[in-house]
Amino acid sequence: MLNIRTLLFEDVAKSKKILRELNIPESDPRYQKLKKLLEKNIGYLGLFTTFMFKNRVEYDELVSLYDEIKREPAKFKKLPKPLIQYSSYVELQDALTEVEKDIKFQKAYKMLPKNVRELIDNNLSKDVKDKLISLSDDFIKAYDFLSKSQGKSPEQIESDKNELNKFYSGFATITRNQGDVSDILNKIDLFVKKYADQLSFEKKVEEIKNTDGAEIITANPQTKIIVAAIYTYNASKKLGSPYWCISYSNSHWNENTNGRIQFFIWNYNYPVSDKNNLLGLTLNTDFTLNSFQNSLNKPVNVNSRDELISYLSRINIPVELIQNKIQNFNRERNKFRLEEIERKNVNEITQQDIYFLIQNYYSTPEEIIDFLAKKYDRMPRFALPIILEMRTGDKKKIIPDIISKFKGKFVDEDDFYFMINTDNLRRIYPESDPEKFRDAIIAKLTKERNPKDIDKSLAFSYIIHNLGRLSDAIKYIGVDKLKLFDNDEIMLLLNRAIIADDSETIKLLNSVGRLPNFKPKDILGLIYSLYNQGYKNAYQKIVSLFGDSFVDELDNNALFTVIINYPDEIFIPMFEKNREKLFDKLTPSQIQIILKSENAERLKNFKGIEKTNEPDQEDGSEFKDDKSNYRIYSELIRARTKSEIISIINKYGKSAIRQLEPAQVVKILKNTTQKKLLADTFGKDLVQKAINDPTGGSTLQFLLNREKLSIDNIAESNHVFELFPTLKNNDLDDLLNSKEFQVNLVYDIINLRNIHNINYEKSSQTIIDKYADYSWNSNVQEFEFDYDFNGKIVSLKIWIDNNEPVFMDSTGTRFRMDWLNTEKGSFYKKLMLSKLNSI
Repeated sequence: MLNIRTLLFEDVAKSKKILRELNIPESDPRYQKLKKLLEKNIGYLGLFTTFMFKNRVEYDELVSLYDEIKREPAKFKKLPKPLIQYSSYVELQDALTEVEKDIKFQKAYKMLPKNVRELIDNNLSKDVKDKLISLSDDFIKAYDFLSKSQGKSPEQIESDKNELNKFYSGFATITRNQGDVSDILNKIDLFVKKYADQLSFEKKVEEIKNTDGAEIITANPQTKIIVAAIYTYNASKKLGSPYWCISYSNSHWNENTNGRIQFFIWNYNYPVSDKNNLLGLTLNTDFTLNSFQNSLNKPVNVNSRDELISYLSRINIPVELIQNKIQNFNRERNKFRLEEIERKNVNEITQQDIYFLIQNYYSTPEEIIDFLAKKYDRMPRFALPIILEMRTGDKKKIIPDIISKFKGKFVDEDDFYFMINTDNLRRIYPESDPEKFRDAIIAKLTKERNPKDIDKSLAFSYIIHNLGRLSDAIKYIGVDKLKLFDNDEIMLLLNRAIIADDSETIKLLNSVGRLPNFKPKDILGLIYSLYNQGYKNAYQKIVSLFGDSFVDELDNNALFTVIINYPDEIFIPMFEKNREKLFDKLTPSQIQIILKSENAERLKNFKGIEKTNEPDQEDGSEFKDDKSNYRIYSELIRARTKSEIISIINKYGKSAIRQLEPAQVVKILKNTTQKKLLADTFGKDLVQKAINDPTGGSTLQFLLNREKLSIDNIAESNHVFELFPTLKNNDLDDLLNSKEFQVNLVYDIINLRNIHNINYEKSSQTIIDKYADYSWNSNVQEFEFDYDFNGKIVSLKIWIDNNEPVFMDSTGTRFRMDWLNTEKGSFYKKLMLSKLNSI
């Protein structure tokens, strides 16, 4: 059985191998956008990386393809091989074209009466199928026109209905008179001509004349032949066959017509619906044949230059007209293409446009930057990495030149972060100090812009790269800019301010209402996070900025965590004041756990130790509902799955469940496969009573031993983690994808808070990418746990392969945490991975 994890990471590795082959960094904004696009289906990343970087397919086309994959999965299942096995975009699109033709054939076929379908089945040749496919679009349009009633008068509705009945009744006449398939197709053809709004010879000539990027070479009403030179993709899209790749894909157009000449031929000696009515002829500059296709994208039977000349002469096309046009074709095409680019706004500029300008007009980075800066007020999307790929000019000048001419404006943050990414700068400028170069870029950006024009990405980067001068930086860009930052950016900024002991920045954040409303446990989390960054005086730093009153407000669970897990650098200063008052919050069970731990010495001389000798008492405050024991028992005895059990626990609460009788606990634990989960819910004391119960305790002891579940490994009864109402299924996606949930999850993992029932597995294996001829050693860690988020219990999984985490819910459905891959988010990712690695 194929491991889904292997597939996921295999395709990620394939994408990275392609980048290495092309010397493109992973920080490239095009690749980053692909990763974001495919985050929930990362198995397509290798395929889409091939399309974008090897086949130069436009990003917007890939977005459309991905939307199509999600929208029409049935169509992709009809492909002759799995999607990820296609080696190029052209190969995939050609296969999809065949699938779409078959879909149209089936749709038109099913619209025919049964006896007509039987006649077609008995005589279904390739030509018959091609003819029906050619007719299908217009046949469906004509049928829809007659059958719809919207916008028609009652008289028109009745007339169209009669016309449709007349059309279908005519098939009976054909079959009664033993007509053949050609009679059927002719009848459909006549029907189509009448209702499908096809263009006549004269209207087609007019349409071509009104199309930018198309030029009529000849249009002869006597021979019924039209030939047009096609210079641009938009012209091809408008005039060509929907089955031609050059007419539905800008990328295909560029790949197939680069250095070649494209002609369309309309032959009105054939019906408009016939596959030979429209032909696509692609020639090399020496008049040799590159391709010759009919409207169904099938080759015309012409294989050489002589056969081509003979064919053109046979259909009355003067060959010299074609030959004369070839001489000036490239110049004409470039002129049309340049005019088309100059009409576009900055959001419409494509990667292929940039490549075209570089290949034909602007050979150095300085020239292309100058052209773009004069034409647009900001950099077109993806232009930056393409310009940096150029082998001419002085690379050192590229980024400063862009900053000066565009005044630091960029199309999106990915471009901006690409520009200041130190790893990328190290690759582009190996002889320079990347940190100093980055700071110089930031400084030049701020110099070129008026502060009021500084956007959020620049403002944030300017702040975080001015360590020790944060308050001055904020004053320079304007305090109001702080209102633009999201919560993650505010937290990172606050972290920097704390490290720099910058109370002014904290005051500024507070003055604009952006200082988070920290709860006591949040401040404790800040201390621990800062300590893990290497700041041994983390407690003193935080107290100097926020005061120490939060300590008195910490609850017993938080204090217990500090005593058990936190280092002396935090524990000692926190407990040196009001030691007895803080210790007094601990429950007897917590004291017992501490006394058995390696930090037992921390309770030395604490007068409250004698509390541990007192019997455990439930104060009743944890009860959520007054439910009978029998109702709880009856639901738990029927529950089979982990999710069902968690739902019941969430419904009643642990305290209520712990009121069950020992005999009931015996029956529940004997009946369930989730013994560990339920045993922890019941607590050590109640399980022990169940084991001692004469009605079946000895059998229960045997079953627990077989599960290697000893009484010492069961949660203490008083160390209660109270579950809260569970999530509804339709709320889960919204929660998992919310920034608040994701940020809290990462912080809680870093601090090992609110994480329960954690299971861990580690495996090592060699994974072979049979498509990319590449293998790598995979060291995979798998974590499965229950996470308490503000009282909501969410079962989660995390896979970590070579330090790359994948986040999933309990069903294995992935959710995006792409902010962890940003420059600022990677800091928290490292802390999180470090904590998980320590488990």
